[in-house]
Amino acid sequence: MIRAFFSYSHSDAKLVNAVAAQVGRPFVLLDTRAFTGGDELLEGMEDLAAESSVYVLFASRDALKSAWVSFEQNEAHYHVATRRIKRVIVVQLDQSRAISEFPLWLRRSKFVTSSSPRPIARAIRAAIDELVQEEQHRIFVGRAHETSSLQSAVVPIDHDASVPIVAIRGLPGIGRRTLLERVARDSLSFARILTLRIESGDTINSIAIKCADLVDGYASAADAVAAARRYEEISADEALAETTRLIEKAAGLGELVVLYDDGGLLDNSGRPSPAVHQLLSALALQPDLTAAIITNRRPRLDSISIAPPPIVDVAPLSTHETRQLIALLARDKNVDLRTTDAARLADQVAGYPPAATAAVSMAATYGPAIAGASVSSQYQPRPLHRYLAQIKLEQDEARLLRFLAANSPLPISVLLAVTGPSAELNTALAKLIDASLVSPVRGTDWYEISEPVVDFVSREYPALSIAEYRAVAEALGKSLELSGEPGPYIDLSRVYYRALARAGEESRPLALALVSDWLSLAEQFYHDRDYERARAHAALADVANRSLESLTWLVKSDVKLGEFAPAQESINELKKLGELKEALFLAGFLERHRGQHREAIKQYEAARRAGRGGLALERDLAECYLHVGDLDNAAKRIAAAQEKQPDNAYVVSLRIKIACLTRDETTARGLLDLLHAVDAPAFANHRQSRVELAFGDKEAAYRYARLAVDGADRPPIEAFSNLALCELRTDRVSDASVTIQRIGKVYRGLRADVQHGLQARLAIAEGRHDDALGITTKLIKSGGLTSFALRRDALRASLIGSHVGAEERDQREKEISALEVKLNSTRWDSTEWDLDD
Repeated sequence: MIRAFFSYSHSDAKLVNAVAAQVGRPFVLLDTRAFTGGDELLEGMEDLAAESSVYVLFASRDALKSAWVSFEQNEAHYHVATRRIKRVIVVQLDQSRAISEFPLWLRRSKFVTSSSPRPIARAIRAAIDELVQEEQHRIFVGRAHETSSLQSAVVPIDHDASVPIVAIRGLPGIGRRTLLERVARDSLSFARILTLRIESGDTINSIAIKCADLVDGYASAADAVAAARRYEEISADEALAETTRLIEKAAGLGELVVLYDDGGLLDNSGRPSPAVHQLLSALALQPDLTAAIITNRRPRLDSISIAPPPIVDVAPLSTHETRQLIALLARDKNVDLRTTDAARLADQVAGYPPAATAAVSMAATYGPAIAGASVSSQYQPRPLHRYLAQIKLEQDEARLLRFLAANSPLPISVLLAVTGPSAELNTALAKLIDASLVSPVRGTDWYEISEPVVDFVSREYPALSIAEYRAVAEALGKSLELSGEPGPYIDLSRVYYRALARAGEESRPLALALVSDWLSLAEQFYHDRDYERARAHAALADVANRSLESLTWLVKSDVKLGEFAPAQESINELKKLGELKEALFLAGFLERHRGQHREAIKQYEAARRAGRGGLALERDLAECYLHVGDLDNAAKRIAAAQEKQPDNAYVVSLRIKIACLTRDETTARGLLDLLHAVDAPAFANHRQSRVELAFGDKEAAYRYARLAVDGADRPPIEAFSNLALCELRTDRVSDASVTIQRIGKVYRGLRADVQHGLQARLAIAEGRHDDALGITTKLIKSGGLTSFALRRDALRASLIGSHVGAEERDQREKEISALEVKLNSTRWDSTEWDLDD
């Protein structure tokens, strides 16, 4: 752990303790012991100094006269010379000595003149955070081929062959930025890199706003938001010129601007988005300027310049390199790993550096045997997820990760306010930093979650509630109002806006939204099944910058709301934009939700021929083939989806549905273990309920249905509807009536066919046969198998529970027979009931 050793006179103890509290106790070593003898004094001070990476001298009159402080200075000088202490800060509490009067080695230190805890603590935290960032990327092994390729690209032997842009491709967390940072420092003399994140929907104005925040920074949140508003009003040409100027300015300051693909740098074909194309084309005209892009997809950059920018691929570490990395990390953390332990860890890490860091950190805490334990499952989860799932995080650690996964970055003051009082919170934060799960934002007291951890947290822990988002927004708003130190406030203002939106609150003056924020919120609300709010944010993005992304979320939200006509209009707009394959895919999505599965298959297959691929296409095709009874093609398509991403929750869930249809109970139940590991509890419990229903255990089905609904703030309509069905199947008719009413209030006209079907089932159970027949008469027009089953059941109940004349009875029995023929003509699952998405 990176720690600071405070050297001070005990007459200044009150101030020093206040500074220590603001820095965070786990990051501070204080000499508070009363030593009784010279040997004990010597040994104690040596130990404290030797454990520290930052030495802080509180220089007051009393301190400078103290023999103890003098001795500590000498010890610190020795450890600075041996490079054990890496930063020195002198805090001048008074003007008793000029800087020129300090020893020469101390004059090279950072001086802070203040007697107020907050600015002193900020300077110390900045030093600690810089060292933390260096520590998280300090150990670097292998990459000889990638390093050579990147050096050849940025510094070619033939000067005439130099290019101003280089592309680096690889999986997130694999070490792309670390590689670039080292080559940029060693070969191009850049002091550091600035990561300019390119998100979905970013315009050139948005990019200019972010770039100004990175390069210039602002003195306060108010200044940042005001500047952003100005950038929003300028023309695209002016924004392009300003962005280019800022990148040139950064280079002059020894900083390399990197365009990082956060979903908006490349389209689905690998070509740069319009705004990025503009920027790269402008940069390509300046051969003396160096810029880089980082992406996980192979970019197609042939249209940028005459000589396409070189692409350097960063692959997972080899087995040898992985073992070497684990050995170095273990030695650094004083972990004694046997050869067999190291080999087992290397096999599970699978060449993924973040997993190696996590594995060794956990071996240090819990022992090599636990960290290296194999996972008993038919599927081995991703390496980093595996280690985090095996070693349950402490409560404070989990709380911090939950808040940071949903809101990054956040100031330490906000984290303290929203996670609740805990004496162990700083310790938890220090442990997360040590494990490289959380990183400090340079030059601030803000913290952000490491990217590879976000998926794990969203999968393993409950999403933040509306009340928790409200708490974040309230604390962050106060923090932004008090801001007065330079920093990248654009990011913080955007986090503030998103927290307000998730809390259902109105926006505030210091809350800033870019187009990418509206798109991000549209996606989040869509996955939360809050389709009306998803559509509202997609519409905001569409008005500001019509794009593939904005129209896609409009189509999906409208389809889920049953608004098929506006969805079709948006699909037509996509065709006008030249996005034919996406338009065809969404046309299939529309037809699938209309229940027209054969037509959906035609559209999906047309999208495939137009070049559309990916997991979603395979998954949706499998779903459609399943509904039309073509189990062979359904299995083929689901196998293709599984090959792309074996742990995708939708894929696993669909495989379970197919197993239920084929009456393969062993496979269905075996896959449930995996689903509970990779899906949110509400959805996993819902699927378990469907399995129990399929194989005849109605009470178990009810219990899991209840868990699915009770375990979600806003249960998805599928889970709600399934609960009503299970209540009906287990003769909890009054409970079913209440649930069906709740569905109607919460989801109004959404999935009207399902809601009408439930109302028909309820009418049958309550003996309201005429009502049931009336509802099923309307439903039967859709021609779906579930509507046939409902009609059959309503007719059967009417013959048993009410007086029917002979002629009418004969007609109803004939209709029942005809429906039975239709139902028996194809294989289908009568328990599925079209309740699943």
